[in-house]
Amino acid sequence: MIFPLGFIEAPFDKRQKCCHRFISISASEDIAGIDVMNIVGVSVLSQPAVRSSSATLDLSHLPAGSYFIRITTANRMEMRRVV
Repeated sequence: MIFPLGFIEAPFDKRQKCCHRFISISASEDIAGIDVMNIVGVSVLSQPAVRSSSATLDLSHLPAGSYFIRITTANRMEMRRVV
């Protein structure tokens, strides 16, 4: 999937129910922070001060379900849903 901020990729493994074990994020500018929130908005994973234009999240320890990923840079914020 391609988003204006950059892209979020999740490799698909047919043996797994969920394909989102690791998510790679890249942006055209440095990422200030990444937050993963559950469906009710509670933060379950946070990577503040990434200070790089790319990052990889390990979501394998989270229970199956829907999550929102908030990616913040110096000039913008984007939120994406992963299932």
